[in-house]
Amino acid sequence: FVAFALSETMLHESGLLAVTIFGMIVANQRGVDVDDILDFKESLSLLLISGLFIVLAARIDLAGFVAVGWTSMLVVAGIILIARPISVFVSSIGSDLSLSEKTIIAWIGPRGIVCAAVAAIFALRLEQEGAPGANLLVPLAFLVIISTVVLQSLTAKPLAGFLGVRDPAPSGYLIIGGGRVGRMIAQTLAVNDVRVVIADSDWDHISQARMDGIETYFGNPISDHADRYLDLSGIGNLISLSGRANFDVLTAMHYRREFGSEHLYELPTSAEGKQNGKHRIGKRLRGKHLFGEDVTHNQVLGHLRDNWVTKETGLTVEFGLEQYLEKYADKAVILFAIDTSDRLRLVTGADDWRPDAGWKVISLVDDSEVE
Repeated sequence: FVAFALSETMLHESGLLAVTIFGMIVANQRGVDVDDILDFKESLSLLLISGLFIVLAARIDLAGFVAVGWTSMLVVAGIILIARPISVFVSSIGSDLSLSEKTIIAWIGPRGIVCAAVAAIFALRLEQEGAPGANLLVPLAFLVIISTVVLQSLTAKPLAGFLGVRDPAPSGYLIIGGGRVGRMIAQTLAVNDVRVVIADSDWDHISQARMDGIETYFGNPISDHADRYLDLSGIGNLISLSGRANFDVLTAMHYRREFGSEHLYELPTSAEGKQNGKHRIGKRLRGKHLFGEDVTHNQVLGHLRDNWVTKETGLTVEFGLEQYLEKYADKAVILFAIDTSDRLRLVTGADDWRPDAGWKVISLVDDSEVE
């Protein structure tokens, strides 16, 4: 506010430029945490923009929309079909954008508060100068805003799908830790056509995962580099399997906003279960416990070392979950379930569903001990 006021005092209409430059300087300073500033700015912007729209729209007489006539739709069509595509294709010359990407960018260009505010200012000035038709400028601007927002919001998703530039549904998994347990889970997911990325700072883990054909990120998953370069398209879940409780909690906290608390999973170590209350990390900071409350990372790793294998089994009316558990007893750990809609579900200790006839269960089993 101070920057805006001082700039306006020195030169009229320079306040907006001053606060823009000021914001760029603050955002690019090293060692300055701008997360709280961004949260405050987003909330404040929402309130201010909503209020400004109400104030500007209150000046419009509904008769103004009738006055602009049907010819105003030619202006809207010109903005959407001519002006916007020209600006996008010219400005993207020399870029790596494909034709499909340029097309979707050219189509999606809804007008908003800037268009409304500028039109209102120009309309006031033109009316003061006695310019003919000045009273039609604001209704025309709002007609452009309404048309672009409604039309493009309804068509953006199907057009992106048609052009092949739509992000896949966020059903994939980011696995933290490329050890043996992480690779086993990643391979099981990949076999079921689920996108998986393993992130680890251990080169031995990463190289082994790559030899297994698993997509990887070599580096710290909570680094600034990961924030910028780790491709999370199609990823909507986190599985923390580093084997280090504090690091697993850090990753859960880091990706909570990205994925949501309902999509955070982890597999604690045996040592964590022996900790008493004042040394145990709070549950509110952790992800869901994978494979049941009694299963630990050490147990699963031990089963893999004992040559247990993953096995998919279909459930029927005659051979349901009870019969399955009776057959395998303690020689199986159920990892995933596939429902009748072919939706793959992770098994956790907090599930409110139960595999039924027609489902499939994927388990880590010791077939050598099962009769």
